[in-house]
Parts: sequence; structure tokens; C-alpha cells
Amino acid sequence: MASSMENLASSVKLQQREVRVHHEYGDSASDCIRKCMARLYSLQGLDRQDPLILYGMSLMDNPANQAILLQLPTDADVITRLRIKKSHSMAGPSAPTHVTWF
Repeated sequence: MASSMENLASSVKLQQREVRVHHEYGDSASDCIRKCMARLYSLQGLDRQDPLILYGMSLMDNPANQAILLQLPTDADVITRLRIKKSHSMAGPSAPTHVTWF
């Protein structure tokens, strides 16, 4: 792979052109969001209009939150993390400004 990248770089230098590289790791962003939304909507014990689900949807613009949601093994784990994160966000000015899922 390294020699291929060196060949590409040499070729670009000789041709004086710009190359844009787009990296895709696993699922595309829209596929990941679709999986996250399906996970949120399928949580056992919560209605689709539950404020906790709506709050979870608001977190999906962050790729780290998407990855964590998809890796939590049980619905109970997801619900617990959402409750903790929501309570931290509503705690007011004395609360940390950035709260991770863990």
C-alpha cells in the first residue's frame, strides 16, 4: 500500500494536479444514522414518542454517539446511558459542558 501511495504522489507531482481522497470506514454516514434510528425506535419499554427517544435522536449528529449507541449490548444499557446523558445536560451551569456516554 505504501508503494502505491508513493507512486500516486509521484504521479500527481509530475502532472501538477490535486488529488482528493475520501475515506469510508464501514457503513456510510446515512446507513449508520439509519441503524441508530432503528435502534432507538425499537427500544423495549419506550413508546416511539417518548421524550427519551427524541432526546437520543438529537444526539445522532455526533459520530461518537452513533458508534456507542450501536455497540451497547442491551436496550436497558441504551436507556440507562440516555437517561444519564440527559440528566447531565439538564443539570445546569455547574455541570460539565461535555459529558461522554461513559
